[in-house]
Amino acid sequence: MKLSELRYTRETAPHLEEIRRLSARSPWGAAVFTASYLLPENENGAMWAGLDEYGRLSAVVFQDGRSRTWLTEKGGAVSLPPPGIQTAGFFLPPKRRERLSLMALSSLPAVPCPGPEETTAAVWDTLAMICGDAPGAEAEKRAVLFLRAAAAGRAAAFTLRDESGRVEAAAQILAANERYALIGNVYTRNDCRQKGDATRLIAACGAYAVRKGLTPVLYCERNMRRFYAARGYREVRYHGM
Repeated sequence: MKLSELRYTRETAPHLEEIRRLSARSPWGAAVFTASYLLPENENGAMWAGLDEYGRLSAVVFQDGRSRTWLTEKGGAVSLPPPGIQTAGFFLPPKRRERLSLMALSSLPAVPCPGPEETTAAVWDTLAMICGDAPGAEAEKRAVLFLRAAAAGRAAAFTLRDESGRVEAAAQILAANERYALIGNVYTRNDCRQKGDATRLIAACGAYAVRKGLTPVLYCERNMRRFYAARGYREVRYHGM
């Protein structure tokens, strides 16, 4: 069946085992796999199960506020969700030009990099750096979920701080499945750019994931592929859906 012909439901609890199987080893599946354990009842409504005419799981659509993921047996795709009211196109995968590139680590750069920071302080200090003093309810909810993922061993926070203790740059492992660790929230304070902080933090995330036996992956827009390629990442070619 085509994705457009599936029946989609937010009642994902009866399909959790199949969702976990589908997402456990996919390079597009880290966020879905982690969410299936953190929110098994899909309390935030972020996950949709696509069922065929026999009620079997054929696809998952997942939107976590950062990006939207489509996952099937054949492959996956990720895009930035469009602003405004959602339409029937919510369940259709993005056109090629709209997809974020999936990049996977091929070689670790030989640069000095920090280890993970104590998670709670790192998460809230990073949120303040990115969003200011009023991050908003959705950003705070994602931060709380991140802390839960970190407590479950599926997330980690990395920061560099200036002499006053303020975060000047950050990167995070957002989620992990059985094979891949998803890197995101790579951010540098405006007055601290051009110092190589992002390179060091991306390397830190990558080294941490590799030590756990996982392949680091990340999503990026097309204009950032060269930046990540210079830091050891190569694009994972689209496999079809």
